[in-house]
Amino acid sequence: MSLHLTAAATEPDLLFLPWEIPLEQWPADTLVALPRGISRHIVRFVRSGRDVYAVKETIAPIAQREYDLLGDLGKRDIPCVSPVGIATGRTTPSGDELPAAIITRHLQFSLP
Repeated sequence: MSLHLTAAATEPDLLFLPWEIPLEQWPADTLVALPRGISRHIVRFVRSGRDVYAVKETIAPIAQREYDLLGDLGKRDIPCVSPVGIATGRTTPSGDELPAAIITRHLQFSLP
């Protein structure tokens, strides 16, 4: 399976993130140092233009469910992070499968 990135067309730089590498190994020059809370999933913050995004590895059904839930909460004007996209079909250069990832816009002044 090849990489499938569902994201807003206004976020084209997200295509150029190192999706073929596990998040835990993403290079430091890709990351933004921000406080992270306790999570059972790997989370990394990245900058694209003036915006900062959180990228979290998880399994595809959970990524989709979280994406949909965040979208529904936003439509109801409930304060939450904005869902930006989901990356599925991630593989290493040697063909090993990698977890899916959900991408959200970082909410400034939020606490982990």
